Amino acid sequence: ERILAAAAELVGRDGLRNLSMDELAETAGVSRASVYRLFPGKSALFAALVTAYSPFAIIDETLERLHDRPPEEVLPEVARAAARTMAPRIGIARSILFDATSGDADAVQAVTPAVRQLLGTLGGYLGTQMAAGRLRPMHPLLAAQLLIGPVFFHLMTRPTIDRVVGLPMDPEAAVDELIAASLEGLRP
Repeated sequence: ERILAAAAELVGRDGLRNLSMDELAETAGVSRASVYRLFPGKSALFAALVTAYSPFAIIDETLERLHDRPPEEVLPEVARAAARTMAPRIGIARSILFDATSGDADAVQAVTPAVRQLLGTLGGYLGTQMAAGRLRPMHPLLAAQLLIGPVFFHLMTRPTIDRVVGLPMDPEAAVDELIAASLEGLRP
């Protein structure tokens, strides 16, 4: 746990590519050997960060629990659960997204199983709802991006927006507004 907390801080600050395993060991208060025993490389460490700090597991759990319910019930609950998970961790979530999309080989290798799992679960649910005529037919990946993108962008920009201009809406209400707009765009 100390290693993951230190890694979240360091990756959040400098990115995965610039992470020094020596600095990680020092920051975590463990030996370099302990770091490598638990995480045999950057990709293993990054995979553990994705598991610990991303909303993927809560999205999967929510979809598993509500898989037979209509999108108007399921998708807002998925978005709220993801937002509650990500909001206090937005710095590391931003870094995970940046590193995962930068093309860094360690990051891509690390996130591939989690992203495939998430897109399989969410894309499967969306595809089923499209086939049933409850959502507008489109590529399930694009539908997932339509749902996740605005919420993630809001969470990333909310601290700055609040400091600069303020947003007279609590974060959960903002997520609800974004999901309502996404659902409107997905209506058949």
